[in-house]
Amino acid sequence: MHDLTQYPVALHDFSRLNGSGNSLIERVLKQHNLQLNLRARVADCQALYASLLSGNTIAYTSTLALPDDLSDYVLLAAPKPLTQVQTQYCLYIASQRYGSQETSYISDLIYTCFQQLYDQQTRPEIAQVLTTQNNLLKA
Repeated sequence: MHDLTQYPVALHDFSRLNGSGNSLIERVLKQHNLQLNLRARVADCQALYASLLSGNTIAYTSTLALPDDLSDYVLLAAPKPLTQVQTQYCLYIASQRYGSQETSYISDLIYTCFQQLYDQQTRPEIAQVLTTQNNLLKA
């Protein structure tokens, strides 16, 4: 983990959810008394990957957010502490709006989007890295 703090990082900051040190990588490094060498927070995935090609940075992102064409990138498995963090997503709705047609639609839409992203995990070039990572973790 310490070696990774030496590299400049461009962080995917989707909807400002990773702001103020709230990203997974920042939280895990803080638990290990390390600090991320953060150089940019980028909201758009395409802009994040373009910045990798034109700069001297690395990026930590979900495999679900990877571009379709990986030929210009090297995909590496995450360090073990990053793969051991449990995450949970919640949708908060005001109690007076719960059960309305609008909130039911939003809940269904979010579920469908996450399911589609989950289904995209079956890309062979990503599966190879994840399989290798899992084998290393078991060793």
